[in-house]
Amino acid sequence: MSELEDRLAKLEKIASDEKKLLEEAANRKMSTVDKARLVGQGATLGFADEIIAGIRSLSPNVTYEDALFEERKSIERARQDFPLQSIGLEGAGGVLTGLATAPLTGGASIPATLGRLATIGAVQGGTYGFGTGEGGVTQRLTNVPINAAIGTVANPVVSKTVGAVGRGLSSLTDKATRYFTPGELAKPVEDEVRRIVQTIDADAPFENVLDDVIERVGKGELIGDMSDSTRNALRGLYAKSTAGGKNIIRDKLVSRADASRKGMETELDVGLRGDNAQANVLKAVQSNEKTLKAETSNAYNKVFTATKGQRFPQIDNVILGIASQSKASKNIIAKKFDDNGLKPIFKTNKDGSLSLTRSLTLKEGEIAKRAFMDAKGVSNRSGASDKANTMGNYETEIVNVLDEISPDLKATRAKWATIEATNRAFEDGKRIFGKSSDEVEIIFEDLLAKGQPELIAGFRTGVASQLKNKLEAGGKATLANKLSNIDAKERKILEIIYPQDTLEGAINKIDLASKLQQTKNVVLGGSQTAITEAEKTAIGSGNTLANTFDLATGNVIAPLFRLASDLVRKSAQNLTPDQQNKVIGFLVSENAETIRDALTDERALAVLRNKITDLGRRVQSGASTGTTVGLLGAGSEPIRAASSLGTSLLGVQ
Repeated sequence: MSELEDRLAKLEKIASDEKKLLEEAANRKMSTVDKARLVGQGATLGFADEIIAGIRSLSPNVTYEDALFEERKSIERARQDFPLQSIGLEGAGGVLTGLATAPLTGGASIPATLGRLATIGAVQGGTYGFGTGEGGVTQRLTNVPINAAIGTVANPVVSKTVGAVGRGLSSLTDKATRYFTPGELAKPVEDEVRRIVQTIDADAPFENVLDDVIERVGKGELIGDMSDSTRNALRGLYAKSTAGGKNIIRDKLVSRADASRKGMETELDVGLRGDNAQANVLKAVQSNEKTLKAETSNAYNKVFTATKGQRFPQIDNVILGIASQSKASKNIIAKKFDDNGLKPIFKTNKDGSLSLTRSLTLKEGEIAKRAFMDAKGVSNRSGASDKANTMGNYETEIVNVLDEISPDLKATRAKWATIEATNRAFEDGKRIFGKSSDEVEIIFEDLLAKGQPELIAGFRTGVASQLKNKLEAGGKATLANKLSNIDAKERKILEIIYPQDTLEGAINKIDLASKLQQTKNVVLGGSQTAITEAEKTAIGSGNTLANTFDLATGNVIAPLFRLASDLVRKSAQNLTPDQQNKVIGFLVSENAETIRDALTDERALAVLRNKITDLGRRVQSGASTGTTVGLLGAGSEPIRAASSLGTSLLGVQ
């Protein structure tokens, strides 16, 4: 073979070998181990090589330094041989980390401002730079600044881009699910109701405020009753609404204020008077008194008829003995007999002593007893206490004799005494609000100490009668407010005399009546121009706030369009009349379940909407982390070179 042919043969072999190498390079695939290394490197922000080296060094066959060198060389070769695939794999690892840590960093709840995203990117980049750096801590730190700078720029850009797409999808989903769900609130209506509800406690989480609202609605309140801010919001709607909206508010507030006041009146009447609560209080007491008087009179007559014609020396002796003690006592008895149309019973003997003209009956003995009872009462009222005591002693002497003769008369007398005492207690109850709470406490404790339920009932009935008079005199709102004020005298008196086992229910009725009356007065009452104008301006701002929030968190197109539309319609037209009426409907709704369903909708489409929104935010967090890590991985060699230059310039060895 000639030299030329030999050279041609060698050239053909070289060409064939090169072609074979090129074909092998083109068909070569990254190993599964290298893929895992790169995903791990991205997921751990550059610390996977050290973690794996640490695990391998547990074997006695390899040192940590050798294992770390091999891991880093493998990662470096994979990046050189498969640059694009390496970027994707490290980025995928970063996505996994971003998704996993999104709940911990507020990815689904905290507004993703540019400053916050830049800070997160700087932390991720700096951590990645430190993790992928080589050498000691000082040398690794030189790798941090440039990586942090890249993360600071890359993370906000990627996050906002991904977030805009995600929120656009979320906005479309929101509209679609509301459209296909019958009864679903329009978003401006929901935003406005949420805004007003949140004002009840601006510092508490909305879910906590809503739970409290639902509980209070179940107990009879409206959202409009729950705070000054909700009353003023309802007043603003009333001032701004069309006739239809005004009628909804007026009819609801007037009817509920009247109904709650009547409920309070009935509760107090029942609590104070018991079974006769539905009748006129004063008439019921008077009827009972008349009935009992008649029954008592009949009972006396039966006792006297049963002993008709009988004479009782015991009565003669006690009456004559008392009359003989003083001329005054004799005259008291004589006058009482004369008043009752009876013949005189005393005569004066020649020696000046007294005697009876006849032996006395049981009825005549009772008349003499009543003579001294009346005299005792006159003396007490005039302040003659000594005389009152003397008259009382004479009365007791006669009573003891009469009771021993006739137990039936004793029972009848006790019944009449109770009637009189109950009547006095009733009169005291009617005058009770003219006294201080301390005086009332003493009076009521004295009544309780007597151990007679009839006296307590009579006293409470008198209080109920006075309350009814006050309400009929036009003081409905004033009385309800006083009774609901724990520092007011009327409230303190009520707590003293009201049956304790039903006091809480009565207080709840009073407080509700006062609250509803206050709402009615604020919303439908006199001028409060400054407050009303402020609330008219605030109406619909829930929608504006929602649009502003969307803009701040990256959802640009839809909120810009809505804000522009709002400006065209002017601020006073943020809600349409129909939407305003729907907001009004919620503020005066008595249905707790309707409010719960509307503001915490758990229907399938609403759940889907919320899940898509949440997923979009998590994907935004994961994608931004993954892309940042991918970019850092792609630029690791140039970054390392730049860091080395920085190390040289700084003199770090």
